[in-house]
Amino acid sequence: MYSKMISTLFLHFQPSSDAAKRILLEISEYDLNPQQILERLAREKRTNGETYALWVIANLRFNRNVVHESPRLKSVLPPGIFDLVSVLQLMVQKKHLEAFKSASESILKTNRPDIFLARFYMACVEHVNFNSYLKTHEDVMNRVLKTREAVSGAELAGPIERLLRHSSAVTAILDSPCEDELVLNDLQLLNKHPVFIEILRIEPVGSIFWETLIAKILYTVSRHPHDTYQNAFYDLIDSLLCVNFLNGGIYITPAIRQNFEIHWLNHEDSVIAAVGERFLESSALSLPNFPNLRRFRAFCELLRLWHFELPATEMHFKGISSNRAEDDKVETQYRESPYPVWLQPTISITPKTIAILRSSLNIKEESRGKSHIDRVLVAGCGTGRQVVALATEYPEASITAIDVSTGSLAYAELFCRKAGIINAHFCCVDLNQSLEIRSQFDYIECGGVLHHLLNPTQTLKELVNLMHDSGIIRIGLYSQTARQYLYDFKREFKPNPDLFEADWQEIRQHAVKSRYSSRFAQCRDFYSKTEFRDLVFNQRERAYTVTDLETLLHDTGLRFLKMRTPSIASRLGVSSTPQTLEEWGQAEVEYPELFTGMYDFFACKTNARDIMSQVSNN
Repeated sequence: MYSKMISTLFLHFQPSSDAAKRILLEISEYDLNPQQILERLAREKRTNGETYALWVIANLRFNRNVVHESPRLKSVLPPGIFDLVSVLQLMVQKKHLEAFKSASESILKTNRPDIFLARFYMACVEHVNFNSYLKTHEDVMNRVLKTREAVSGAELAGPIERLLRHSSAVTAILDSPCEDELVLNDLQLLNKHPVFIEILRIEPVGSIFWETLIAKILYTVSRHPHDTYQNAFYDLIDSLLCVNFLNGGIYITPAIRQNFEIHWLNHEDSVIAAVGERFLESSALSLPNFPNLRRFRAFCELLRLWHFELPATEMHFKGISSNRAEDDKVETQYRESPYPVWLQPTISITPKTIAILRSSLNIKEESRGKSHIDRVLVAGCGTGRQVVALATEYPEASITAIDVSTGSLAYAELFCRKAGIINAHFCCVDLNQSLEIRSQFDYIECGGVLHHLLNPTQTLKELVNLMHDSGIIRIGLYSQTARQYLYDFKREFKPNPDLFEADWQEIRQHAVKSRYSSRFAQCRDFYSKTEFRDLVFNQRERAYTVTDLETLLHDTGLRFLKMRTPSIASRLGVSSTPQTLEEWGQAEVEYPELFTGMYDFFACKTNARDIMSQVSNN
């Protein structure tokens, strides 16, 4: 945990020297001797300001004293760094309450919270029983939510859930029997709860907590349209409309649907009837007539985006000829259900992993003079969330993002443009076909894509041909072991991808009641209609074992570098992290849920030489 926090501070210094990058690798390793690291950094500090800053961080990592007000430090470290250093030092010393207080104080004293400080604060929350600090926590979450670029809604959902669990209104709602109506006073409290109202508008939230809470609120709202309006619950309804839209109506149970049909659709007030229709028509397939609904500003903005901006952007891609197969059912699936749904980008704060890995290859290309990230390819970019992360991590690189789905490409281009990304361009390309791309890339990312293709090995060979000799590729593939529960469920209940719209609610209820319910409940994709389709109703997928990975890499001329699995050492309960695929295979035998998301790893060409024996884990 702390090694990753140390690594995030590294980004403040934007190091240019390979020496500094290699030192960061060593700092982040769990197994190295701290005294050796400090001695090496101390030798470098007189000539390299960047490594001197790293030396300061290493002191913190190993609980050594640092003189914070040194003029030398002030000339090296960026403004505001001392707040970060202070919080990190307290966390390293396991003084989580003090770190919590220090971080919250620093966040609340500025209108634009620092992204690193916000992340450190959320790490503190995990270790603090903050019953006495609920107001402080609410104020911090509200401040961070208003600064949209600081932290994404997906990252805030957990800390906000902890906050809401201490709310009397939420407690009353969660404790109420499933089909009982809620007290309108509880809804009024939520209507005035800025953190609850805001989180529902920016992210398709999902967990058992959120599903239970939102479904119970919807049940009461669906039975009382007049009382809801009479009490002016406009903010609450606006947020419920947003989350219902973003999650594809997955929280609308049959009982809630029936209530909306009876009490809202036939209401004499045309505004109430129109709102009820929007709750039930969450698929956004038709342009709604929304009379006098300007008070629901967040929801109307979503509709404007989906019904005007996205279709206009998609027309651009439909007008460009490509080599995509028109009858491919996978393309149809992702055009109808772009994956994943997101509104707010997750800005990358991980170390410049790719640059570090490339420098560790120790290859000097004659034509380029040094290892550098100039060109990046995202093969199968989906809706573009990872494109934003790469574009912010490498603002000077040219990023090419390709996908077969025009709907996903439109989503990606539109939201990347809204995020201010100017160094990425998007192309409609079918990875099942021969790739007609002339460029050579320093880094290729192909995560969660190959296992949906007709011939993954052939496609990967073509991607390898697009890599520079010193290039790095990141690959994400489903684990047969981790997804075995899903394949057992499919054999038992036989979901038909061609009948998704007709069957998805019934199949989801089977999942809730089945012996696999606990596994589904832990999966974020279970709480969004689009993502549930990707999880259970996918038109084509295959899964891999570690042995399959070894064969795939051998057949495509690749060499395994490292697995990218956060906090893996703590999850394994061991002091050192597996380094080889064989070691990872042994770990997966012991921990079958280890790769619940997927195998996520880096590789290079087999002719790349001088690989470092160990590479740090993010």
